[in-house]
Formats: sequence, C-alpha cells, structure tokens
Amino acid sequence: MSVDPANTSRRCIRCGHIEKKNRPHQDRFCCLDCGFVEHADIVGSHNIAYRAAEDYRAQSTVPGVA
Repeated sequence: MSVDPANTSRRCIRCGHIEKKNRPHQDRFCCLDCGFVEHADIVGSHNIAYRAAEDYRAQSTVPGVA
C-alpha cells in the first residue's frame, strides 16, 4: 500500500492545519494556527502513518474495522 505524500510535511499533527508556511525551513515545522513545533521529518512521518492507517480502515473488509 502506498500513501499520497501531498502535504504530509505541511499538515499539523496536533490541529490538522495545512499551510505551506507551516514549514519555514527544511528541517523545521511550526504550525501557524496552534503553534505546535517539531522537526519536519517527524511531522511528515506521523502524517504518513496516519494516512496509511486511515486508508487501511477504509479498505478493510474485516467487520468492525471501518
């Protein structure tokens, strides 16, 4: 399964706000909405994992998973 990487480094893992300016530097993430700060790679990896889990639940045929 693959995950669309669009905006994974721009979406806040705390509040969900997506904005290009949330990523002021290559390695820094700072949400302009809630102020959450973290390394950009950490934020991106959390968002990719979240999307993978959401995609799995949406495609699952196991009762009670979706």
